[in-house]
Amino acid sequence: MERRRPEDLGQMVSHHTVNRQRRFVIVALGVVVGSVFLFCGNVLPHPVRYTPSDSRVRGTVLGIGVCALMIAAWYLFRALRDGRGEYFEVRERGLVHGTARRVEAWRWSDIDGVREIYLPETAIRTYLGAQYVLRIRLTDGRRFSVTGLTEMYPNLGEALVTNCQFLPDAPGPRWLWATQAVAGLGTFGFCLFYALSHSDTPGISPGAFNLLMIGILAGLPVGLSGLLMLIRAVRLS
Repeated sequence: MERRRPEDLGQMVSHHTVNRQRRFVIVALGVVVGSVFLFCGNVLPHPVRYTPSDSRVRGTVLGIGVCALMIAAWYLFRALRDGRGEYFEVRERGLVHGTARRVEAWRWSDIDGVREIYLPETAIRTYLGAQYVLRIRLTDGRRFSVTGLTEMYPNLGEALVTNCQFLPDAPGPRWLWATQAVAGLGTFGFCLFYALSHSDTPGISPGAFNLLMIGILAGLPVGLSGLLMLIRAVRLS
């Protein structure tokens, strides 16, 4: 793809800054919440014989902690990858994406397709910027996205939807989803079988039990999502 300058795309129509500071706040909150819940899961009384209610309480506490840390890790990755001063500009003949490190510009014809996704707004989802996603694919195969943390994201999305063709929802490679399904369901099955087969054994330490609960809570959704995406990819292929 030919390298272009922002000036080649005409006058600026709108400028959209990405709220990077919010990402770091989410990272901090996620680390704090995750650490607190994981700590609470480890200091809960450890009975000699577990009952289903004991497992549910401990599993819920550990699950919230793991989810909070996963969210923090994702937002930290996005903040560090995208860099400081990230912004988007709509120009008369294209789109500009810039950070403190680099600036890239594309004509509308350089964009292979776009897809807008609006999700029901809740307080948590809006704060995370997860109520809106705009997926963009370039003609050279590169992909990136705009989220609800971008200033005036509806206007940005409207400009791209107006000037670019619709991007079908691509399922992704089948091998990736198959690997995810096998790894997730395998982890879930192993941890569940081990926990049930040793439920009457007092030799399981609290730390080992917590690891088993984390494997069960994380493995099931990861495995099921991979399986569903694999089925979808097979149907669309």
